[in-house]
Amino acid sequence: MVTIFPHRGAVVTQLSADDLKDIYDIRANLEEMATRLAVPHMTDATLAELTSLIEQMDNHLHDVVTLVKLNHQFHLTLYAASSRSHLCELNRMLRYRTQHYLRAFVNALGRMPRAQEEHRAILEACERGDVDQAASLTRDHVAEVGRAIIEYVRQRDESQSPAE
Repeated sequence: MVTIFPHRGAVVTQLSADDLKDIYDIRANLEEMATRLAVPHMTDATLAELTSLIEQMDNHLHDVVTLVKLNHQFHLTLYAASSRSHLCELNRMLRYRTQHYLRAFVNALGRMPRAQEEHRAILEACERGDVDQAASLTRDHVAEVGRAIIEYVRQRDESQSPAE
């Protein structure tokens, strides 16, 4: 995710709105699948860790770096219960590829309180053992974050393009 320019340095590679749409469509499907496979294997310890991560996010709503890190931990902890190492690695890779865009979601868009409500709903479905609900909520959550980020990037790109 870094473009290196010989003798000039490196910059974070910018993704287009179309790139982000592609990634978020894939993520919504993979993260739904990971949740579906994880819920039947949820332990009390995993549920407690997910609860703790939500509480920690609540306490860091104005610390973007920590909040993004905790958000990733929440999702990756959820998916780890699936015991599907390749699926979890794909999710991790795609999540990190869009990480700096999530910062915009938190900072510029102020959408984290809503995302926290969605995290709580996912956790509640996991606690009930409701596989379909947890998977559906996860898919909707990832897709909604993606839509907001894509719209943000489109608007940013349009405002930065030279007038014709």
